[in-house]
Amino acid sequence: VVVVEEEGLRVWHKLDDRFSTPRANVFAAVTSACVQESATSAGLTYLTLKLLEDALNETSYLADVAGLHSSLFHEGFRLSIKVDGFNDKLAVLLKRLLREMASHVVDADRFGPVREEAVRSFKNRHMKPTRHATYLRQLALRDRVSRAQDQLEAIEKCTPEEVQAFLPKLLATLHVEMLVHGNVLAEEAEAMASDMRHTLLANAKRLPAAERPVARTVQFGKSDTCKANVHIAERVKNPNEDNSAIEVYLQAGTHSVETQAMLDLLEQVMYEPVYDTLRTKEQLGYTVGAGMRNTLGVLGFCVVVQSAAYGVAHCAGRVEAFLESFAGTIAEMPAEEFEKNVASLVSLKLQKDKSLYDESDNHWDVIWSEMYNFFLREAVVDRVKQITKDELLEWYKARIAPGGEHRRRMCVGVYGRQHELPTTLEDAECTLVTGEEGILAWKGEQSFYPAVVKRL
Repeated sequence: VVVVEEEGLRVWHKLDDRFSTPRANVFAAVTSACVQESATSAGLTYLTLKLLEDALNETSYLADVAGLHSSLFHEGFRLSIKVDGFNDKLAVLLKRLLREMASHVVDADRFGPVREEAVRSFKNRHMKPTRHATYLRQLALRDRVSRAQDQLEAIEKCTPEEVQAFLPKLLATLHVEMLVHGNVLAEEAEAMASDMRHTLLANAKRLPAAERPVARTVQFGKSDTCKANVHIAERVKNPNEDNSAIEVYLQAGTHSVETQAMLDLLEQVMYEPVYDTLRTKEQLGYTVGAGMRNTLGVLGFCVVVQSAAYGVAHCAGRVEAFLESFAGTIAEMPAEEFEKNVASLVSLKLQKDKSLYDESDNHWDVIWSEMYNFFLREAVVDRVKQITKDELLEWYKARIAPGGEHRRRMCVGVYGRQHELPTTLEDAECTLVTGEEGILAWKGEQSFYPAVVKRL
């Protein structure tokens, strides 16, 4: 339930009624108007959080000894604060963290080593071809995302004085949403809200719902300049990397119970066949998988392959051949096997949370998504139980299989050192986009789905 509701601050509270442990979890999403203003803002936000973590090192060590943990990171235009552990001292750790954020003074002696580590982390984060492919897909699909390289350059060039000047801007205009869950009374949750008011929100302008930034997702396939078939090509980061990687992404549309149920069931029935075909039989590579992707409330399905033996073109061709043949796999699947897959998926989704943290995490996913459908899992399960084999087949043929009427495909290819980037494509109906600059130029011409959020 919501125990605090005011402009700029909302606090959800749930008393633990299952695990009976002296523990609690406090999660906070801090929306800042300036995080995604530019690559410089995004880079300085990342570095600021690393400096805060460094300043809190001693506190974090002592907290860890006492069974308490905390984390800070940012995603999109929001900062994430998480504190968990024994409930008797949890509020003390949260207050210490919030005070440090609100009054942080950059330590000039620690600035160099922390920035050096941040630069190293940035340079290494996309070294693995599969991670690089995921980054490129998200760069292509997500609105208001700057290139990692531009953020890295901002981090490399900044000074302690610039970070110190940036911190008040980061905290100048905010909206905070919190979840307090566990062995904590509503009154204690309200006290934590008061700590938030008197620290991060003390000098901040409160962001009303209408002014909070929102992020959108590209809706490709809407016009001649936004074709339903896109191929993104980029070189691996490591010049000695032999592996290539692909992500074949099929966009299914904005989130709904119907679409999620279809994608969840497709992932279930494809789980073994995709590995057996592409990994075991065709020996494409050790990394093979397929599953649903949720990009800012827009759902899709993704097949991933990493291969040292074959290049992007061959792997993409084999994925397309598999997706084409899989319609026949569904059609020929015995009723008993189909029902077994349905039952397995239902059982998996209805599994009870194994810990208090798992339950908190599930509630937080709903809040963080800003959809606030706390009964989504049950609704999806109800729909999955009703799906027939013929329904899944028709849905698959229209949106996932090659040639489908509503198919929207993006293939992201990260090319290993043995393979050249393409300059043309055999398929005239496929748009070739090369490199990150090409992605940003292409994205600037595209249509976008409306933001998939519910602003309470």
